[in-house]
Amino acid sequence: MDVRRCLGWLGPLSIFLLLHFLIWIAPGVQISAFCRPVALAAASLMPAQLQEDDLGVPILSFLDGRASLRIGVTCSGTDFFILSSALGLWLLMRRRDLSPHLLGAALLVLLPLCYAVTLVINTCRVVAVSGLSPWMEVFLPERALALGHLSLGVFFFLPCLLAFVFYSERLLHVLRNSAPHSSKI
Repeated sequence: MDVRRCLGWLGPLSIFLLLHFLIWIAPGVQISAFCRPVALAAASLMPAQLQEDDLGVPILSFLDGRASLRIGVTCSGTDFFILSSALGLWLLMRRRDLSPHLLGAALLVLLPLCYAVTLVINTCRVVAVSGLSPWMEVFLPERALALGHLSLGVFFFLPCLLAFVFYSERLLHVLRNSAPHSSKI
């Protein structure tokens, strides 16, 4: 059995489980590394003031009198970060011509890139939720408001994940077809 082929699924699974474990043992990381930067960016894009509750969770208080928006761990986007990191590693592992050193360097670029993309997408989601919240409060019963927020998260994150897969597969296809026939990619 080819060791590289075995690592092709074991590496991404390991990073997926490792990142989930790290977030599980240090839940404050979600707030400080994912929620707070998104709240700061969203507050700079909207007429809102950033506050924090007793646990340090960011809250956007809108200056136009709307209800405040709490950006807690369920709104952190960490699942997208973990999925996109594991998926990116899996796609890198499929490149059989990458040396372990290049793979490590690519991983050092991949993780910050996935983190930055996660923050941008989540900021867009928070801005959309804050803009649509007054409409959701009118048309949805109170018990369904959380479902509306979750649906907007899926609406923003799922197409981005699918686009990442599509364009990565396309790039791999182009690289595979442009490589000399003697090497396998």
